[in-house]
Amino acid sequence: DGDVRGVCRPVCASAQSCDEDAPVCDRAESMCRPCYPGEDALCLARSSSTPKCGPSGRCVQCVAVAQSGGVAEVKECQGKDSLSTAPVCDSKTAACRACQLHSECASGVCAKDDSGRAWGVGRGSCVPVAQVLTVDQSLCSRSGPVFCTLRQAVERLDATHRYVLLRRAASTMDFTDLQIGNQPGQQDLSIHVIGPLADQSPAQARTLPLVQLGGVMGKDALTVTSAKVTVEGVYIKGGRAGLVCLGSGAQLRVVRSFITGADTGVIAASGCQLTVEQSWFGRGPAQGVYSDTVGNKRSIEITSADFAISGSVFADNGDYRTDSFGGVRVRSLTAGKTTRSSLINNTFFQQSGLLKLGKYYSGVLCDGVAGDRLAVVNTLFLTEMPLLTTPYEEHYIDPSCGAVLSHLASNDPTLTDDGSLVLPMDTAVLRDGPGRDLRLSSSIPQSGTTVRNGGIPVFKVGADSLSAPAVDQDGKPRVLTGAGVSIGAYEP
Repeated sequence: DGDVRGVCRPVCASAQSCDEDAPVCDRAESMCRPCYPGEDALCLARSSSTPKCGPSGRCVQCVAVAQSGGVAEVKECQGKDSLSTAPVCDSKTAACRACQLHSECASGVCAKDDSGRAWGVGRGSCVPVAQVLTVDQSLCSRSGPVFCTLRQAVERLDATHRYVLLRRAASTMDFTDLQIGNQPGQQDLSIHVIGPLADQSPAQARTLPLVQLGGVMGKDALTVTSAKVTVEGVYIKGGRAGLVCLGSGAQLRVVRSFITGADTGVIAASGCQLTVEQSWFGRGPAQGVYSDTVGNKRSIEITSADFAISGSVFADNGDYRTDSFGGVRVRSLTAGKTTRSSLINNTFFQQSGLLKLGKYYSGVLCDGVAGDRLAVVNTLFLTEMPLLTTPYEEHYIDPSCGAVLSHLASNDPTLTDDGSLVLPMDTAVLRDGPGRDLRLSSSIPQSGTTVRNGGIPVFKVGADSLSAPAVDQDGKPRVLTGAGVSIGAYEP
């Protein structure tokens, strides 16, 4: 049979005999046709797995609503399960999926990892509004549920309120000199502090965040003790130290955050486990909202702690006038442990360093021998000027670290082992080094093309396998098979 458009349609007795393109059995005509708006009931009768009529005339699992902030998708997809692991309607597939961005959830918080599983919050679920402590100076009261300061929210952290969402701040005094983990009920909790940069690369912001941590001279912004804290998408500026992690029971994870102008960006000590991913330390790109930012006097200091740093950028940190080291300084790793620390797929550009035994180092410095407990892999080291040869030699990595080095790219002729690449100084591998656009150039000269695919997806040291991060600084997937991954924080 056919309709007025001349399209052949199969004769049907029920919807089960109709295909996906024409899922409805028209009773009057006894033929299959597309569904029309408002015919959700017919789609539900056909199959409970595709109960909605989509724009294409097919029966689908869900229908995404534009600019809903996740609210409509959550209500439509989750059904009776308030912590569904597929709460978001994907506009491309018209199917429910796990959340990927905080902005997809009505509460403003997506569980992007499994750290909340012990509390019933699985990866990919939208955290219920009742579990989120929101900080917004424009909508707040001291008693909540929206708080005026981060200090007020931190005081209410417990097993049922482990997420703090930062939206808007006022006085820097209320967003500095804070501690998590020292209050009863906070020990051993998995806590998240989420800022406006959480869903993007920190350097991609189009406007400066309306909230920041730090900014008070002589005071640390946030100290973590006896808790597992993720700081995600937070702008940290000025003050004595941006983030401090102390104690064997403390874990600090820094993700997609921008840290600038501090005496020390991050301090990890006394057994802390530090993880840094997709973050930016120092001076930002000239063409963007961070054009006026400055470097940290010290980026990261490690004292009797273990760390893993990946997909991050270090630009213009250090201050030789105050004997401050701009790169990563390892005073000591945690004593009595065999845990391996690592720097994987990072970009270091124009750090100020320190003089040690007649040589000047500006990337990684060790106060003692780390040996193979420290690995530096797939990392790019560059400066604006050629390395000095007199009156002292200039290098990126202190050889007294004894670290395992593999697949590095730099203009330092001493970094040549295990697949590393020495670049001529005139090789333009960055889009705009002087402007601090440190993404890989689209027209790298032949001498620098190995930067694009000269990294290693998995590096084995001892019994451990150290993997390149799954995504780069911009959130682009890395190519983990075939030719290899790029060297540095960015995929080409």
